[in-house]
Amino acid sequence: MEFGQKVKSKATGATGVLTGISGSKLLVTFESGFSIAVPVEALEIEEELLEAIKKEIGSKTTKPDKADHSKSSGASIKIGPLISKTPNMVFFNIAYMKEYKGITEDDVPFNGGSYVGETGNAGEKFNFSPYDEEYVYGFMEPGFTKGGWKEGFQKELHIENIDPSCRYDDHLNGVIVVMCAYSPVINKTVMVGWYDNAVVYRNVQVFKKDNEDRWMICKCKIEDAHLIEEKDREFIIPRARQDGTGFGQSNFWYANQEKDYEFRIKVLEYLNNQLNTM
Repeated sequence: MEFGQKVKSKATGATGVLTGISGSKLLVTFESGFSIAVPVEALEIEEELLEAIKKEIGSKTTKPDKADHSKSSGASIKIGPLISKTPNMVFFNIAYMKEYKGITEDDVPFNGGSYVGETGNAGEKFNFSPYDEEYVYGFMEPGFTKGGWKEGFQKELHIENIDPSCRYDDHLNGVIVVMCAYSPVINKTVMVGWYDNAVVYRNVQVFKKDNEDRWMICKCKIEDAHLIEEKDREFIIPRARQDGTGFGQSNFWYANQEKDYEFRIKVLEYLNNQLNTM
């Protein structure tokens, strides 16, 4: 089939151009130039085009029946019994900023990877700035396939590694999202803030505000977004290479192994103490 047709995100209303098909997902390029693999059901598509897409990828557009998960989904996600007793939690590695309320002369993104380095822009620049009267939208770059941000396609976040019950869902509710960044102040990866009771999406959501493409992979109520002041950013997050656990090469860490249990408890205690002092 031919490509180039316009499609629209159901979640955000952002429009993009259909550029291809990868497995059971559609490859969509948005106005910003980002190309993302998006589930068919997440897009508004004209009926004639939808029929052509279904014919092209066949039964892969059908979500597997939950009764058949054990037969069709391959190896199950294993999360230890201690981890399962703690709240759903994920750690995001983002560019370092003071306020995350937009780029200003006094607050520019630092240590944010090749895209930030080459463009001076960062999707996470508004991570602690209200999107509207109710929500804060958060971004973390989950990475790209071969070709990087210029030519590759954006990867998905495997939210089933946070909660195995959501293996076939496009989002997960009730997650503690810990925002982390490499601090130029102490030269360590530190916690810069967190979201309580957040919604975390499997795929990056593209939307438009102030005539600019923006991206998010999680959101929470304004009152559940907690930014730690720069002078208080002393909670160090481990790195796998030096510490045997923590962030590896990816910008996300599920901390879902039994060896991570004590660290998760330490994080929860720290968050409670922070809330008591805010």
